[in-house]
Amino acid sequence: MPEDTRAARWAGTMAGEPVGGLILAHSGSHAGARPGARYDRQGREEREAATLTEGATRADGAGARLRSEEPDAIRTCFERDRDRILHASAFRRL
Repeated sequence: MPEDTRAARWAGTMAGEPVGGLILAHSGSHAGARPGARYDRQGREEREAATLTEGATRADGAGARLRSEEPDAIRTCFERDRDRILHASAFRRL
């Protein structure tokens, strides 16, 4: 297949596809986007406590910091740390 045809087909998938009030990033995507229960931080921590194996590190209580922070309403302390790493300029330079 010629490279320009392949590129045109790939770019055509980027338009998005409306599905149930949402627009998926790629048309024909197999990724699931479904309306449903959205968990806040507390809900995710409860779900985590119910599903993780004994001895696994849980986000609840793992947020002991050198500088105290207010708990986020949506993200767990692990999710906040992950976001800090991903958006750090040093990590982006990698």
